[in-house]
Amino acid sequence: QKSKEKGFKLYFKCGIDRIMNHYEMFDFQATLDKGKKIIGHSLIFAIQIGKTYGGGFKITPDAELDDGYFNMCFSSGNLTRKKALPLFARAAKGKHVGSKYVDFAKSKNIRLHIDQLVPCQLDGEEYSNHDFDIKTHPKALRVYVAS
Repeated sequence: QKSKEKGFKLYFKCGIDRIMNHYEMFDFQATLDKGKKIIGHSLIFAIQIGKTYGGGFKITPDAELDDGYFNMCFSSGNLTRKKALPLFARAAKGKHVGSKYVDFAKSKNIRLHIDQLVPCQLDGEEYSNHDFDIKTHPKALRVYVAS
């Protein structure tokens, strides 16, 4: 039976379920522009160009749609389930920024390797892989705004 919940409510419910029933950290290595490497252990890893996803969660509140960069948000440090729950709730309004359990990075191109297959979404579509090669394509989309 499909859920009738959508957007924010659905994302919030799924996030709580993930933390409470499927809490699992993943080892990753990200290679950014100019060869900069980030190696970590994370519960969540978001890469996006906008500020929000999941019906309005402000995961990367400093992101700009037109600056040509991907914005990453990932958990870090010793993030326990008990610490993850309030952090997840704060992320709804972008209040997770500054937490010692969250890191951010920006890059035009990202190569991401995760040691095990992880559940993920690409623009809302389910997908699973170990390796992701994420690149910007400047000026690939023309947007017209009616005035």
